[in-house]
Amino acid sequence: MIPEYSTRDASTPEERQNIAIVERLYDEVVNKRDLAAADGLFAPSFIQQNPLWGEGVAGFKEKLAGFWFAEFTELRISVDVAIAQNSRVLAYTTWTARHRDGRELTMEVADAYRLWDGKLAEHWDMLDYTELTKFGVVRPEITQPGEPFDNTGTPIQQLNLARVRTYFEDVTIADLSRAHLYIEDDFVQHTPDIDPGLDGFRACFSAFTPMAPDLGVVVLVMVAGTHHVGALWNSYGHHPQTGAKFILPTADVYRIQQGMLTEHWGLVDYTYVEKLLGFHPKGMLRQAKAAPAG
Repeated sequence: MIPEYSTRDASTPEERQNIAIVERLYDEVVNKRDLAAADGLFAPSFIQQNPLWGEGVAGFKEKLAGFWFAEFTELRISVDVAIAQNSRVLAYTTWTARHRDGRELTMEVADAYRLWDGKLAEHWDMLDYTELTKFGVVRPEITQPGEPFDNTGTPIQQLNLARVRTYFEDVTIADLSRAHLYIEDDFVQHTPDIDPGLDGFRACFSAFTPMAPDLGVVVLVMVAGTHHVGALWNSYGHHPQTGAKFILPTADVYRIQQGMLTEHWGLVDYTYVEKLLGFHPKGMLRQAKAAPAG
């Protein structure tokens, strides 16, 4: 059983303040529907990397007012995990909403922020846009530019960052034989589409193997804390039968204990996969049989 720990992973007073600023954005601006509160949280030169949210703080407020507040009578963001490393914060959140026609929405979103002088200065995000298509949202084709690694921080932050980077390089979709060197057998899984434990994670990976066995990871943003590491990343490969490009945008948060991954929150954007395959593969992740370890 995993002992109690903080899901607000900050190592310094500045990092704790940065997490608090991100939580104020969700609580004061979104949950309380107070657009004016945003003015004190953003830097004047705020950079928005998701084009659906427009440019700067004005674009952010316009998107909230014109879509989220206009289309949904209820909207709430709750933070599952937040990790701070120096000037960056990665927040893994759950959005719950009720559309004005009564339809409900629950989706997970991973946001990464860079802060400057106590203000939000830049934003990246990752979510599964197939959850939003029924509400008329079309995924932007643009790929958000990355700022992958900050190699500074406390010694434990640097160790955790290095450990997850090595894991990404060493364990691939096509070869899970070394997964046990990084993932505990009783791996706690918060993603409902994946079975718990190392075997469940292997099964998830194995489901993607026939779709694109050459998938390789390109990290957009990675944030390392004292107990967690979170990443936004894209996997690129090719469908073996057609040769078509296979793109899998993903966000993951891992809890690390003594160098091992012990807990996981994760989401996948299935937009490109659904378009390529002609069906949504989400239900396959639990049904697939895990490949045997080598």
